[in-house]
Amino acid sequence: MVKLKRCAWLWMIVMAWPWATLAADSPVPDVTLKAILSGAGIQAHGSDATAAGVMAETIRLKGSNARIDYDGGPQQRGSVFRVGNRTWLLPSGSTRPLPVKHLPIASVTRLDTDKPCSELGLSCLQVDDRLIAGRRATGWRYDHAGRAGPDGTDSGVLWIDQETGVLLAIKAKDTSERAYNMETVAIDYAALPDSAFTVP
Repeated sequence: MVKLKRCAWLWMIVMAWPWATLAADSPVPDVTLKAILSGAGIQAHGSDATAAGVMAETIRLKGSNARIDYDGGPQQRGSVFRVGNRTWLLPSGSTRPLPVKHLPIASVTRLDTDKPCSELGLSCLQVDDRLIAGRRATGWRYDHAGRAGPDGTDSGVLWIDQETGVLLAIKAKDTSERAYNMETVAIDYAALPDSAFTVP
């Protein structure tokens, strides 16, 4: 009887092994997010620093590449391209992309599902999960990040897709105590063409 039980367990492990390997080696899916940013931290240049602003953004992710199209009004509209280890900013109406460094908008897009804050060099405390745009999201609180938090924030809570690690929401403040919130309203895991990440 003991031998039979051992054989049964061994058979289950052998049968499960190819599936475990497949899951570990499976590629990260392409994804498109529609999100809303709000708070004084996203105000256009020259505006009242205490007033809350609103911006819409579309984030496309394919492998390590990202494209962020944002619209916060005439003075705050354009696209950001992250390809490899380089980042370009293409303001609305411009035909010449500008190479940039340390751009806070959508600076964090995907994190490790088990230890998300280790990639940011932070320590985090897990908080309650949420359902965001139909996806189960895990929450993590962070503090004293300087500008290392998502979108250059200092402290707050971030939520990531429980399965893929894609950043779905943040409720945070920057080092000047200005609110900076991001909430995904729609998410689509579907293949994206390489052309979507070609810098004009």
